Amino acid sequence: MNKKNDEIMKNSAEISSVAKRIVEVLTSFGVAAEVFDVCEGPTVLRVKIMLSPGVMYSQVTELSENLRHALSVKSLRIEAPIPGEEYIGIEVPKEEYDKVSFVDTVLPAMSQCIIQRDKFNTLPIVIGKGVDGKTILSDLASLPHLIVGGASGQGKSEFLNSLICGLIASRSPEEVQFLIADSKCDEYSRYNGLPHLIEPVITDSSRIISALRWAVTEMEKRLKMFAKASVRNIADFNSRGSVPQGYIFDDESLGEFDESLPKGVPYIVIVIDDFSGLMKNVREKIEQDITLLTGRARAVGIHLVLVTQRLDADVLPETILANVPGRIAFKTTSSSDSESILDNTGAENLIGKGDCLFRRKNGICRAQAPYIGDAEIEDIIAEAKRKWGDKCSE
Repeated sequence: MNKKNDEIMKNSAEISSVAKRIVEVLTSFGVAAEVFDVCEGPTVLRVKIMLSPGVMYSQVTELSENLRHALSVKSLRIEAPIPGEEYIGIEVPKEEYDKVSFVDTVLPAMSQCIIQRDKFNTLPIVIGKGVDGKTILSDLASLPHLIVGGASGQGKSEFLNSLICGLIASRSPEEVQFLIADSKCDEYSRYNGLPHLIEPVITDSSRIISALRWAVTEMEKRLKMFAKASVRNIADFNSRGSVPQGYIFDDESLGEFDESLPKGVPYIVIVIDDFSGLMKNVREKIEQDITLLTGRARAVGIHLVLVTQRLDADVLPETILANVPGRIAFKTTSSSDSESILDNTGAENLIGKGDCLFRRKNGICRAQAPYIGDAEIEDIIAEAKRKWGDKCSE
């Protein structure tokens, strides 16, 4: 065990006990290994194991159940190897979880994004705190779309509220606008009147269909505008030289604007909760529009967040999955559901209560998603209305 890890062991009896027991179990099955390092996140300890020469990764993964029983934990996840490293990561639930709050995690990150305002932070979203205790920040604009899946009650709604409130707190209505669809009618009505909303939260299936068709029309309109301005994407369009201001959210054709182009256009985030229910009821009316948006809307600044509990091919056909590389999996009921979201197993072994796996370009990372309470949501909404106006009072 190296010097760095010796210091860690002295600071925590729990960490020392877990790491020691893991090595003992592996040794008892003839797997020679030693602890290289230990990371402590909000909900799990990740023990980094270095295998002796000649020992295969599969020899450790095959002992997953033995390790779980030996440590007396309900779940255990093995990452073999950790992406970009030669070590195996064994993630064990902590006896006591550390709370990851919106105020302590998301708001500081959003404040930093306001100060920096670089391209990486175009549409900043906080996934949560990782197994090393550091905040995981991503950019929806670069993902460019996101699927959020998992069993009921595992943290999807809390994460969505955190995502929405984080963007509201860091971006003006001129920078980002939302279309929120909630066919369950029980989660997002509190956002009505928010100046960032293109229209009130949509709960009726027929209106959701119309909203998606509007989004496709808006995408095509923007593509024409960008071509007329000789730019390739929304970032180039919004950063070009000043031009006469026009109005983009009407039904007139672009040709009637003559030489008048808007100075800039806002990013649009389309959030669809209960996507599985929508696909079950009106799949034939929305699948083509969703496919078009996921395939072409990135360049014009329209980004989708699809939230679903069911994860079969009827809900997430390959035509949609192929264009949505951003995936977040909360605890699933089976390894096949995990495969549907992440193209990998592991989500079935999560703890629940906001514990999630985030798939990005350089692999899958684990995070504890931030929790946001009703009072915090109301405060964010009230501040946005105070600053930019209340649509309900117009």
